Amino acid sequence: MRKLLRTLPLIAHILLLFAAALAPLMFLVGVIAAIDRWGIHQRMLTNLAQYGKPAQAQISYVDEEYNRAGLHFWDEAGEERYGTLDLRFYPPAVQAQILPDAQVEILYIAANVSESEKTVLREYYSQVQNAPGVDVDVWGLLAVSWLLVMFHPQFVFAGILPFDSLFDPAALEKKGLRP
Repeated sequence: MRKLLRTLPLIAHILLLFAAALAPLMFLVGVIAAIDRWGIHQRMLTNLAQYGKPAQAQISYVDEEYNRAGLHFWDEAGEERYGTLDLRFYPPAVQAQILPDAQVEILYIAANVSESEKTVLREYYSQVQNAPGVDVDVWGLLAVSWLLVMFHPQFVFAGILPFDSLFDPAALEKKGLRP
């Protein structure tokens, strides 16, 4: 048992080094995901501003795993349409009221453009406009990868330095790099 307790810090250090080696890639993926989600949100807001029309809709299903709801409604031309409602923009009290077969007032995109299936609750449109387009999970990924790079910056230079010197603090110090 005592031997196991002495090896736990070593195991933790090895896992930290493994995660730190992936940190630059995780940070790059996080930046790409943040830009993508921000762009999707801005495109939805632009399309709603240009082509947004109000309608009465009925909730078809609520997907709690992806935090969205599916709905169907009749557009201004009298055709039945289907859309999705992203629930992350709304307070928990409003989310609790969105149940299957509930009636809601929405704004939908009345044009055949990218992501025209997205809708927002009409009453909360200004709140959706002011909401950040990037989720907390992406910011968490960026923060964790940044912290790993802060504690083990030598992995940022993994392709530049000889691999053996990454694990030898004396060799890094000799080259003028601080581990």
